[in-house]
Amino acid sequence: MEDSLWSNSSETHHKGNIFWTGICKQHRIEGMQEAEEIIDALGFITDFKQFSDLAISLVIDVEACKVNKLYHALSEKFVMDTFEEIQVENDDTNSTQIFFNISFTEGHGELKIEVPNVPG
Repeated sequence: MEDSLWSNSSETHHKGNIFWTGICKQHRIEGMQEAEEIIDALGFITDFKQFSDLAISLVIDVEACKVNKLYHALSEKFVMDTFEEIQVENDDTNSTQIFFNISFTEGHGELKIEVPNVPG
């Protein structure tokens, strides 16, 4: 039953996984801080891949009953692709995996991570 709900509900769902794309109009560091605060309040980041300063891919684990709330919270800070809300019970604590790709409009393609000098 669950597999059919997920796989047929929308193009952004596939057998228990959800795929989102967001565009951040802020600097990468500021955008990631906001994304992290929102995600940490409702779930947690299990993996990430950074592609220069242009984009990052996050793997988010969240309870099924919090997926819609997470999407709306992220939509307040990022330009998000469309998402058909999932229909779950309010107490559904099954883990849901979300693949969230964020593109940064302020990126230049040259990621530079400043490392401070350490005495000694």
